[in-house]
Amino acid sequence: MKIFYGLVAVLDIGAFLAAQSRGALLGLAVGVFVFAVVYGFLTPSKKARRLVLAGILACVVGYGLLFAFRTTDFVQHSGLARFTDFTATTRTRLIAWEIAWKGFLEKPITGWGFDSFHILFNQKYNPESLRFGYYETWFDRSHNTIMDVLSMTGLFGLVTFAAIFIALFVSVFRARKKGWLDVPITSVLVALPVAYFVQNLFVFDHPAAFSMSYLLFALVIAASSGEFMEKGAPIEGGEDKKTSNVRQVPWIAFGVLQIAALVLVWRYSIQPFRASMYSIKANQTISQGQYEVSYDYAKKAFATPTPYLDEQTFLQSRNFIALAGQLQSIPFWREWHDLIIKISEKHLSEHPNNMHPHFIFAKFAESMGSLVPEDLQIADREYLKGIELSPKRQQTYFSYARFLISTGRKDEALEYLKQVTSFDEEIGEAHWMLGLSYMFDFQDVVKGAEEVIKSQTVLAPYALQDGREALALAMAYDTVGDKEGLKKLIDLLPTLPQAQLEIYVQIAKAMEDQGLMEERNKIINALMRIDNNISARFMPLITGDAKTIDESYSMTEDLAGIATTPTTATTVATSSGGNGPRR
Repeated sequence: MKIFYGLVAVLDIGAFLAAQSRGALLGLAVGVFVFAVVYGFLTPSKKARRLVLAGILACVVGYGLLFAFRTTDFVQHSGLARFTDFTATTRTRLIAWEIAWKGFLEKPITGWGFDSFHILFNQKYNPESLRFGYYETWFDRSHNTIMDVLSMTGLFGLVTFAAIFIALFVSVFRARKKGWLDVPITSVLVALPVAYFVQNLFVFDHPAAFSMSYLLFALVIAASSGEFMEKGAPIEGGEDKKTSNVRQVPWIAFGVLQIAALVLVWRYSIQPFRASMYSIKANQTISQGQYEVSYDYAKKAFATPTPYLDEQTFLQSRNFIALAGQLQSIPFWREWHDLIIKISEKHLSEHPNNMHPHFIFAKFAESMGSLVPEDLQIADREYLKGIELSPKRQQTYFSYARFLISTGRKDEALEYLKQVTSFDEEIGEAHWMLGLSYMFDFQDVVKGAEEVIKSQTVLAPYALQDGREALALAMAYDTVGDKEGLKKLIDLLPTLPQAQLEIYVQIAKAMEDQGLMEERNKIINALMRIDNNISARFMPLITGDAKTIDESYSMTEDLAGIATTPTTATTVATSSGGNGPRR
């Protein structure tokens, strides 16, 4: 059995390392530490105490060495690197914990309600979260069970949660005092709840963890009873089994209870399961081009009772947006559109304070505006509702500003973009969006260039998405005469998705304007290797008959049909504003 348990322990540790779950591994480490301390405190053997102390010191020194050499190739490629890197994750968790604490202070008695952390998180959203990417801006849990309990259930929930562990420890030490438990078993039963508790400081509970926790509680309670160590031993204060009265099973009440349970399971488990399966099938078939089948599944999903309409609104809206360019070729597109409107409005009527579906509904309505003009009013309403529910979430401002620009309300858009930059000056995307608006919507090239360049120098710089955005940055550098910025752009171009060749010609012209002929020639040589047709437009430069790109293009104007004409600056598009909500 010792060999068996040893193999299981090795497999478990391997699973921990493979899963890269730092919270679970820390819980295990603390559990082992508590076991060693309790064992060392209770055991009468001095030798055992010395071994415990030596083991603790060895673990501390071992992790210290791992952390000291965390940048070495050995650690980076060993699967241990994640256990020494706490930068981004630590900060985003601290932000979530801070929001949870603020929520608790605001509603300390009963909290915000079960499964309502996302409402609190959005309402008190910290703009700094965007520094770590859009993935870190959507939290439905604080990644700390204690903070979840505090924020969602208040002091009532906290007292109840703490009482579980108090009851466990009281049971163990009571059993130890009565001599029912030996030192090793006592140490294990104390360490296990501590390990579970510490793990929960960094994660949130889910069905797998809940199942293990219930088994853990049952083990501790059973093991701390007299009957566990010696079969048939009487429990203190209990009656002798031989003389106790046996009660008959109340079969009628039992039957009624089972029927009620089956009804509840059917209504709140089976039916939602069926609705989810229909939603999944609708999502699968639409990706396969089976639009009529997908629409039928969507109708079935909506007709099936379920409290989880959010998955339907998200999947249906996302898929319909992707089909926006070909909707008119689908005969029943308007009926499908109206179904999505019904699903979204029903869900929002039941959960009016959930910001995420408001945002999704706004994106859907905006994308449908060209086909269904009345949807533009819905988009405007839902964007504003999203801003109301999460006043400092940058993503909503970015999307709403683009919506306002597309509907001819650029002055309003500019005010929102100015506002969003004030939320966190170190977010590059905010300066990028504001700069592009100045440059192309208001023709204020200087002010726009300053903002665009600032988007690259803040703590969370904006990451260019394609060649068009590289052109916008090149124009900004050219406007302010930033030669060093243009030189750095040369190294960035190969890392971006390939754009139209004439976009690179415009970037080369920016290099030329600043006297960076070597950099200009690098771009031109690269273009000539890619496309022989465009090479003809640069022949005057190669032969020396032209000194600038414009002169070369003027001399080869009769070849304009071979290669596309230079792209104007106004074709530069704005960014997408991130990948969207975390799902």
